[in-house]
Formats: sequence, structure tokens, C-alpha cells
Amino acid sequence: MKKYYYIFAFFLLTLLSCKNLSEPKENFFDSVKIEIQDTMLHLDTTTSISHKDNTFIVEKRSIIFFMPTKEERKDIDKQYGNFAKWDLQEIFNRFQQLAKSSKRNLSKSNFKIELTTDIVFKIEMDTSGYVVFNRKKEDQLVGIIFSDGIQEPVIKFGVLKRSDILEIVSNFFNEKYEDEEVVDTTDVQERIVK
Repeated sequence: MKKYYYIFAFFLLTLLSCKNLSEPKENFFDSVKIEIQDTMLHLDTTTSISHKDNTFIVEKRSIIFFMPTKEERKDIDKQYGNFAKWDLQEIFNRFQQLAKSSKRNLSKSNFKIELTTDIVFKIEMDTSGYVVFNRKKEDQLVGIIFSDGIQEPVIKFGVLKRSDILEIVSNFFNEKYEDEEVVDTTDVQERIVK
């Protein structure tokens, strides 16, 4: 009888110790705000700009990709800890690749396409002079500004698919663009070799 008691106790302890393993762990992305938004909450039509050193002039017919500076990314790494470092690095790498592939894909268009780490964006408008957008006020990691100088600019946050960007470009600029991108693996191969 004592033998069965020990077997039962061992089984019960094993079962209880494994219980925590079956519970889902908190996902890093549950705590980080990385979503695509359609609204612009912090557009300013005032004429003063306080961040002159970190101001990017968005000309008419522009697609501007923005992301944090290296220093800001280090601060973000510290804020979320080492467990999130690789996830964040993957987000930034994918976003940079998205900017490069979009620039290649839309190279025949007459858009100004840039990737920048500036904080404030002065978006030129035909009728009202310009509007100001501050990326830090939105508390997002990455995003894209679409501007034609006529309509209110569209700002999307997060890492979009290339096909989504082409759809936005087609709708916003009222021009049709097809996804002609050929997958370029040289950059990936270079990272693997290094």
C-alpha cells in the first residue's frame, strides 16, 4: 500500500509541476503596440516647428517610410528587455526591406520615396502651406506617409505587405501599380554569410 502512495504522490507532483508549462506565456507583441491605423491624431497646421534639426520636408508626391534612430532602438531594447531584442530587430529589418523593395517596385513612378529616422515631418500642401506630423506623439515603431500635396496625407503604422502599399498608392494617387517585384535574396545571403 505504501508503494502505491509513493507512486501516486510522484504522479501528482509531476502533474502539478507540468501545469505551468502548459499555460501560454505572455507574448511580447501583446505588450507592444504595432498595429495599422487609418487615422491621424496629431496633425498640426501651425507654422512653427520646434524640432528643426530632426525635421523632414515631405514634398508633393512622396512616400516616406519612418522608423526610430539607432539610439531610440537601443532605448526600446532596454525598455522591453533582451527577450524582445530579436523580435524588434526583425521588425526593423523587415521594414527596411519593405522600404527598399517599394522603392525598386515604384522606381518608374515620379514619387519621392525615402526611408528616414527624422522625428518631425513638414508635409507640403498646395492650399494650406503645410501640416506637421510628429512620429513620437503617435507612439508607434514604424510607419509610412503618403502625400500628394493636394489631399490630406495618409499615414499608416506598422509593417505592411508590399501588395497593401501598392493598393494604397493606387487608391491614394489614383494610379494603377502592379507588384512587379522579383524576390532579391542577395541581402539575406549576405547576412547569412557574415
